[in-house]
Amino acid sequence: MVVALWAFAVFLASVIASILVSVTLEPKYKKIVTIGGWILAALVGYVAAYVSYRINLTNDFVGIVVLSVIVCLATILLYNGTVSTKLFMASSACLIANVCTFMFCGTTDSLLAPQLGLIKESPY
Repeated sequence: MVVALWAFAVFLASVIASILVSVTLEPKYKKIVTIGGWILAALVGYVAAYVSYRINLTNDFVGIVVLSVIVCLATILLYNGTVSTKLFMASSACLIANVCTFMFCGTTDSLLAPQLGLIKESPY
């Protein structure tokens, strides 16, 4: 259960990053293609994080670094502009999204999960 919740936090970070990128950059394709690309990127991030957390719950490498790479690749493929502009926007969006989800999900883990019986002790 905890693995699925933490992988969902990675998925949520990819959604936040995609929204930030979408309101800033001009898309190359129609909205349906752009949205489909982001859905595919978010699902790849979720699956990668789920597998990573199943192997080692305390390793956030996939949740942070691999998600950032996925968002950068999706931004390069789906939006117009110079590569440097797209990479700057994608990496900034990932930083903001990871901090937001960590603040929300980390607080929830610390305060609610032990009372709900989801986590017996914090992995951190």
